[in-house]
Amino acid sequence: MKQPSFAEPAGRERDYERVISMSGQAQHTVVLVDDDNDVRAITADILEEAGFNVLQAARAETALDVLATNEDVKVLITDVRMPGTMNGYDLALKARERWPALEIMFVSGFGLPDRHQLYFDCLLVSKPFNPDDFVTKVRGLAERAV
Repeated sequence: MKQPSFAEPAGRERDYERVISMSGQAQHTVVLVDDDNDVRAITADILEEAGFNVLQAARAETALDVLATNEDVKVLITDVRMPGTMNGYDLALKARERWPALEIMFVSGFGLPDRHQLYFDCLLVSKPFNPDDFVTKVRGLAERAV
């Protein structure tokens, strides 16, 4: 698998980026939210190579804007800990309230909650993850959302 370039223009953070699969035909559209640019870029690359159309956001607030302007999104993949007024759980609650059919995956390197603490069905994935297993889980969520 090719390694993405992490070079960014000085003083400019990517808040939102559209990544189309290399084949040009994305199977499903997902929103990927992670404040760590390197983690987000690598995860997007994994999903892109698997044929997903990936919309990226560095903050929860931006992710809500991305969701509002892209009605074909099937899956929200969000880190749990993020800066700003909302963390991943807050984002998921707001997103599920507005888009009830949206499938949600939480990804965290700092531990995940017990399933009974969550208010809706979702998938919980710990970092680091196996790329093949991760793609399989995302594809399963996307197909369930159809």
